[in-house]
Amino acid sequence: MVTGRWRTKLQRLIVVVGLLLKVAKSCPELRQCFPESVVTVPCQNDPTPEWTSEPSDIDCSIYVSCFNAIGIKMCCPDGMLFNPDTLKCDDESNVDCQIEPPPCPQTTTTSMPDTTTGLADTTTNDADTTMVTNPVETTTDLSTDETSTTTDETDTTTQPITTTQEITSTAAIDTTTVQQGPDLAALCAALSTDSLVELAYPGECSSYIVCLDRQYIATEACPAGLHHNPILSVCDSPDQAECLDYICQNNPEGSQINIASINSCQRYYICIGNMTVERFCAPGTIYDDENGWCIVEDVDNPCVRERLPAPPQGVIMQCTGESELTKIRHPTMCDVYYRCLNGRLWARQCPAGLYFDTDRAQCNLAEVVSCEVQQ
Repeated sequence: MVTGRWRTKLQRLIVVVGLLLKVAKSCPELRQCFPESVVTVPCQNDPTPEWTSEPSDIDCSIYVSCFNAIGIKMCCPDGMLFNPDTLKCDDESNVDCQIEPPPCPQTTTTSMPDTTTGLADTTTNDADTTMVTNPVETTTDLSTDETSTTTDETDTTTQPITTTQEITSTAAIDTTTVQQGPDLAALCAALSTDSLVELAYPGECSSYIVCLDRQYIATEACPAGLHHNPILSVCDSPDQAECLDYICQNNPEGSQINIASINSCQRYYICIGNMTVERFCAPGTIYDDENGWCIVEDVDNPCVRERLPAPPQGVIMQCTGESELTKIRHPTMCDVYYRCLNGRLWARQCPAGLYFDTDRAQCNLAEVVSCEVQQ
């Protein structure tokens, strides 16, 4: 039978649990969205080579930007929800949200009773043994040219004592392994041109290095969710960028197929399982995806190339005053920008659905870039 004192405590506990459930029910999801982190999710609609938006099925303030059925999780600004009718973020008063966001994780603290047990004090006098440990001092200086390692020898000293005490000194050895990154200077030095070139960073789809006059200039990164396109030298959708670590990732093991490049007439890829082998056609020929080999480029089989607009005079004057590597957007075209260094300009154009983001200094999703197209 529950006494009055325990009944009161039980009632208080029920009230506290009820409050916790109420708070948890109304707690918004801890969102981690573009561009802070990349969350790729499948899209519901059929694959299409254009950027589209879909509502999320877990939170009305989240939506998915899709390209070829691969989606990038994104968030509406605070106080706004994604409107499935207009496919845009809208004031929350205009959206009938039927999705309840998941609760915040709850932390439970359990106090264990304090138990103290007294034991009899037992003292045994044996020979004293003292263990002294001196770690080895290791210094590693890592640079792009050389690595030097200095190791002090272990000092071990044993002194005999006339009593029953014995002192032993043992040095423990620290082992430090330093993995050296790719030699970026060597990658630039191996180029066959002195022009400005953007190379894929080894093993990284979203990063790339900038070389000029065969010298390493800088390392840059694309916005979250985008890959570097080494053919167009811009940040692009993962399905269009042709990162070598990404192209054959879904090819079954034991299967070998050829894939034509989306961005170059002279380039194609051989997928052996999920390993990618890059191949180039001979000069004057282009890859024919239908036949699976290179054919002569002629009137019947042309390779269409788009020429980028020449830089306006205002861009030329702005670049003349710049002494460091910068990017300048075209004054009337949101998807065109220019690399500038010491008065020299290199034109770049963002792929379809992307605009040049002046804040990130990279091509980015048009919906997150503030730019009005001027005709």
